Amino acid sequence: MPTLLVIDDEASIRFSIEQVFDGPDVRVIGAETADAGLRLAAERSPDVILLDIHLGDRSGLDVFRELRSIDPKA
Repeated sequence: MPTLLVIDDEASIRFSIEQVFDGPDVRVIGAETADAGLRLAAERSPDVILLDIHLGDRSGLDVFRELRSIDPKA
């Protein structure tokens, strides 16, 4: 089953994306912080990552670079 990781510091955004995509064909996991998102990316190897560029704790662009080092295909 494909996995979608959503990294966004706004709960309403994560909830909305989960409502749209979560179902029998896609598993959606969410992270509120950059560190939590990086940890989930390393542990779960998601197929797709939706990343907020303006995270509260770090720049989304910095997180993007770290995510690419974890899995260049994600």
